[in-house]
Amino acid sequence: MADSTAGVLFDVDGTLLDTNYLHVLAWRRALADHAEVVPMAELHRRIGMGSDRLAADVLGHDVPGIADSHRRRFAELRGEASVLPGARELVRAVHDRGLAVVLASSSNDDDVAFMRELLAVDDVLDAVTSSADADVTKPDPDLFTTAIERAGLDRSRTVAVGDAVWDVQACARIEVPCIGVRSGGTSTAVLEAAGAVCVFDDAADLLAHLDETPIAELSDQEGRSRGR
Repeated sequence: MADSTAGVLFDVDGTLLDTNYLHVLAWRRALADHAEVVPMAELHRRIGMGSDRLAADVLGHDVPGIADSHRRRFAELRGEASVLPGARELVRAVHDRGLAVVLASSSNDDDVAFMRELLAVDDVLDAVTSSADADVTKPDPDLFTTAIERAGLDRSRTVAVGDAVWDVQACARIEVPCIGVRSGGTSTAVLEAAGAVCVFDDAADLLAHLDETPIAELSDQEGRSRGR
């Protein structure tokens, strides 16, 4: 772990990896396996919500076994996933500024292992979470709280980056500012209405404007604390 207690929590799906629409298709197929048909737009609005909640939220009732069905269907599609523009560079830039870097994913352990291999930034990570680390999923903040504790971060000196309203809402509940990115398909207006402190096109756009964000403020504070 880095010496710093200041750090950045990164959501992965839709933020660092181009997977959101693969999840939409996986959910569509998983629900069809259970004789449920849902418009893909309705599914997209809920991507990033915990898989234990999504089906019940969109249908109004539980579907036994749906999380396992989604896991299987996504595994069939994840080979089509790609790293979003600037994602690796952003993660490394945060590390180079002396801040801890945490992947705060709510995916299952197998998918997280796949994501880490695809991202290829393990050498600069301070901690990683998966769905196994949260008792209650997004928009509850359990996952982010666990990520903060695992990396030894000071919550008052932590910033998150996410693409979904669920990321922003979860961070708001623990008073952690969340920077939004539109790469998951959610608009600026929706992310700002949820409480995002600023919004960028994607990781590359955020990296290009990093000095204008709370991440730069954290790194400046860290530099002063170390006498740099």
